[in-house]
Amino acid sequence: MSECDGVPAWDIEKPFTVELHAQPGQPTKPPPPRLRWRLYYRTAQMVGSHQKTWEEARRADVVAIVWQYGTGLVNRELGTPYYCHLDDWIARCWDPTLYLRQQGHVKFGRWAKGETFLACWSQCVAQATRRGVSVTAEALAGTVVNGTQVATADDPLFLWRAWYDDGKVYTGESITDWEQLPTDGVMCMYYHHVLNGIVVSMAVRRYTFYYWRNGELINTDDLDRCVQEYPVFKKGCPAFTGESYLDYGLAIQKAMTDTLEDVP
Repeated sequence: MSECDGVPAWDIEKPFTVELHAQPGQPTKPPPPRLRWRLYYRTAQMVGSHQKTWEEARRADVVAIVWQYGTGLVNRELGTPYYCHLDDWIARCWDPTLYLRQQGHVKFGRWAKGETFLACWSQCVAQATRRGVSVTAEALAGTVVNGTQVATADDPLFLWRAWYDDGKVYTGESITDWEQLPTDGVMCMYYHHVLNGIVVSMAVRRYTFYYWRNGELINTDDLDRCVQEYPVFKKGCPAFTGESYLDYGLAIQKAMTDTLEDVP
């Protein structure tokens, strides 16, 4: 055995690690930055991130929002119809569809010329009614067509099919498959569930927004109804609404001077 300065040679060759422990009085690693916020409502009420989660806080009638990420600037947002919580910041939002598109949960319908649409809708309705190509004029004129049929061994428990204005047809058997679809261009959709040995089918068309709620495909033109499905959004008051100008003004006044010092 050879030694160097009293240290065995095999110990010199070995890798080693040093464990560091904070001693009393020494600084510790600072906590990661987080987003703090306070919502101001047209009733002059307010709620902060130390009191409720963003999802728990009331979703409508927001006049202003004050927020800060870590030790950064204190930001004040007001005057828009929607506000969107985006992880480490809060955005003013005039068009929430920009963020809905980004998330992939909502698909957007689009009109096509008559013959293109009719060909797709005929296939969609035929699938829902299981009548082959024999589709009634009444069914073709509808916006929602239902059908039931005894299930076979080949029927998946859940299935959807989407017809797009570029001629492509997509089929899936899960919501995960749905989120991979192109966002824009849906002309019509078919879906079914197998319940107690019966295939319950539906064909839908016409309206702008397509999204799922508890296994049901929703097709609507109501943007507010669509946005309500996603708790990242709050509904703002870009113009005066309500019964009291004073409460509305007080909410804005408080927001403009809020530094979030009392929000841990």
